[in-house]
Amino acid sequence: MFSSGAFTGELISGFIYLTACAVQIVTSLLTLRRVQGVKTWIPQSCEPVTILIPFAGSDENADRTLASYFSLSYPQVHLIFCGASDDEPATALVRKLIVDTPNVQADLLIGRSSVSANPKLDNLEKAWKSVKSNWIIIADANIIIPTDYIESLLGAAETDHIAGLISAVPLGSEPKSFWAWVECAFLNTYQARFLLTADAFGRGFAHGKTMGFRRELLDCAGGPASLASDVAEDSAATKIVRKAGLRVRLMSRPVHQPLGNRTFRDVWARQMRWAQLRSRSYPWIFASEALSSYLVPVLAAVSFASVTGFPWSAAAVSLAIAVSVDLMLARAAAWPFSWNYIGACLCRELMIWVIWPTAWFTRRYSWRGNIIDLDGRIARKI
Repeated sequence: MFSSGAFTGELISGFIYLTACAVQIVTSLLTLRRVQGVKTWIPQSCEPVTILIPFAGSDENADRTLASYFSLSYPQVHLIFCGASDDEPATALVRKLIVDTPNVQADLLIGRSSVSANPKLDNLEKAWKSVKSNWIIIADANIIIPTDYIESLLGAAETDHIAGLISAVPLGSEPKSFWAWVECAFLNTYQARFLLTADAFGRGFAHGKTMGFRRELLDCAGGPASLASDVAEDSAATKIVRKAGLRVRLMSRPVHQPLGNRTFRDVWARQMRWAQLRSRSYPWIFASEALSSYLVPVLAAVSFASVTGFPWSAAAVSLAIAVSVDLMLARAAAWPFSWNYIGACLCRELMIWVIWPTAWFTRRYSWRGNIIDLDGRIARKI
């Protein structure tokens, strides 16, 4: 006979397990619905658009990612590339692309200001006075954008009359090493899944890989300096939009970031930096991330099955189900998929449980040759 307390505990464990499974399955289905069968929306207007593209450091796919900006089908676009110095590896490539495609309006601006603790905003500062259009897009240099990128972005804005900012989630693609597969496991079936699910419920979050908005939004918030009001420009933009009574919407089509070769150090540094920024900008949401990993259903299954004497079997089955849902989402969405993804997902889960608690207590990170202090918001060159 079981005591009533033990029986209640088993019921609670069973409920937690079923809830965790339901969350993973429902969020995966919502994500799949968003990314499958995406059609290009033709904007009703064709107003001028300016894209600000900051670049820094080196990237093995820079020739392809930067070239993708010169293949846009939108007729009225002005590209402004922002480099910190002539010594940047991509500077010569940008100059060549500008010369080779004279039919595209593009400029290269060199120099870096010191107006914030955000190196990206410091790099962009010089470009604001060159913007003539009302629509502004800030996009990273390490993503490959489709030819109908602007049409998709403006179309997303037209379909939601209270959308103040249009963004897109980054999708890891073309992994060439195991740690690049781990990066895919973080970006695709974990982060993209939750970001697209939040957007499906009207609570989208901007992502710094690409953000499109009307200039008047920033003007009302205090100008470009308002993007430095938070530790990251995308979280600042999200809060500005919500304060204005508008909302952030995500394009259904993610933007692809070719990963190539990645090392453990690359993945660790990026995910730790993003975790630290989330813990600072959205502490209550970040706290709930502890419930989003495989560990919750696995522990719940172990607790529920402990009365049968087969807790390890329950843990194995629960883990297999969780991994299978990730695999099926990646396969169905036509995202990078191979049997490496199994090990990548398991490795991601182990990293989450080191990164998550560490991010709460670590207030300094390294990024693009800078040490950034989250408490003092001071950046300095290494």
